[in-house]
Amino acid sequence: MNKKIRIAIITHGGIGTGPNGEGVPLLMDILSLLAEQFDITVYSLEKFDVNFFPKKYTIKATPFKATTKLSIRFLWLSCTIIMHHIIHPYQLFHGYWGFPGGWIAMMVGKFFKKKTIVSFLGAEVIDLPQINYGLYTSKNSRKRIEWISKNADCIIAQS
Repeated sequence: MNKKIRIAIITHGGIGTGPNGEGVPLLMDILSLLAEQFDITVYSLEKFDVNFFPKKYTIKATPFKATTKLSIRFLWLSCTIIMHHIIHPYQLFHGYWGFPGGWIAMMVGKFFKKKTIVSFLGAEVIDLPQINYGLYTSKNSRKRIEWISKNADCIIAQS
């Protein structure tokens, strides 16, 4: 029997969040389809809804509140992913959104010399200064997104 390819999906939310854990429908549907063929673990910087129990994949979220500094949640989640990878290696790291999910996927994937995919889901390539929206609004975030774009093994642009 062939073992399924192990994939770590890293996100800052959108999976198992909101009322009844419905999350972002597109992401939830994609995840369910992927889980039919692959061994998926979803790591999130946001807590999952308490009633969210996926049947086809594993979930792991930061134990901290959303008001906890991003750097603390970022470090905790990164260390958790690294620890899990050392115990039971992943073949692929997939980040949802360029930052922070894509950034973590890239850093961990490159460190362990594994393939990386980053899904850009909108804000990554937008600069709307009138409403302070988009990761292209500051020079640092723009450079981070450009680095991710150049170094990921695969970029998925969804609209």
